Amino acid sequence: MVNTPVLKSKKMRLLGFTDHVEEQWYYTTRLLDATSFNLTIDKQTGRYSIDILNEMFLQPEPYMTMRDPYKNYIKAAIDLKIHELNQSGLDLNYNHPGE
Repeated sequence: MVNTPVLKSKKMRLLGFTDHVEEQWYYTTRLLDATSFNLTIDKQTGRYSIDILNEMFLQPEPYMTMRDPYKNYIKAAIDLKIHELNQSGLDLNYNHPGE
């Protein structure tokens, strides 16, 4: 977990974040049919965590052990999502496991 500046509520909602848990912003999107990108940001501290999940098994997705082209597709999709969120004003970093 690291920190990012938290944007104003209206901007976060326009980006697709929800705050069903009052202390946190939450964002999720699908990368593949059963693989999701999940971002949680603490509203007070800006501490965030990114989880790539396999929705069929409700577990972390071990995409780095997959064969190409799936591994490279998921890596590229994660990098693109991070880039898009950074362009919107967040300051996010993500290191792919094993790199």
